[in-house]
Amino acid sequence: MHLLLIEDETETLDALASYLRLHGWVVYEAATLQEADHFLQRAPVEMVVLDIELPDGCGLNWLQQNSATIKTAGLIIVSAHHQESTRLKGLSLGADVFLRKPLAARELALQLENLHARLSHWKVADHEATRWSLEPSQWQLTCPEGRRVSLTLSEIRLLKTVAHWAGQPVARPEIIKGLEADPVHYDERRLETLVRRLRQKVREVTDGQPLPLITVRGVGYAFKAEIQVVND
Repeated sequence: MHLLLIEDETETLDALASYLRLHGWVVYEAATLQEADHFLQRAPVEMVVLDIELPDGCGLNWLQQNSATIKTAGLIIVSAHHQESTRLKGLSLGADVFLRKPLAARELALQLENLHARLSHWKVADHEATRWSLEPSQWQLTCPEGRRVSLTLSEIRLLKTVAHWAGQPVARPEIIKGLEADPVHYDERRLETLVRRLRQKVREVTDGQPLPLITVRGVGYAFKAEIQVVND
């Protein structure tokens, strides 16, 4: 379980991160919004814990700017401000939980666990009717209605990477690594071409059914359906 923890108070950040790691979370620590942007570009996260007041800006403004990137992640906002208007604005921007400071590590851990359980349940329920199956050993992708699409090695590697984070945005550098290429020297236009051709192939085989591999602007791609990797 991957978590982005955005908090500018060093002692609080260290204490919360240490406690959450002990309870199984992979925690990315950000003391500024700029650092938070850096982590979002590196890899997708399942949860975001966001303080409102940060050295380089307002957390709510940052949230509004990054809403598309983290829309599939669970979001907890923490703040020392208790005004109703602040809480309502945070909730209107997609926050699942609004907590007040000072924040106990155990309370945050329980809130995260409960939220993660609910979101996992909803994702499975939403995608049961559109389950895809990737079979690398057979070099094929099976669509929900049973039709099979033959794949190239690059297409298999692409789908395996996004399948690992099904429902969440995957950054382009992570996808390129999954293609066993160097993100520094890889021409991202090759990735765009790969995705475009795979989408077209699926449409042709399934008589128009779209591949639920969507573009997440400024980040990369996300597979917006349940997908199972079998016989790998």
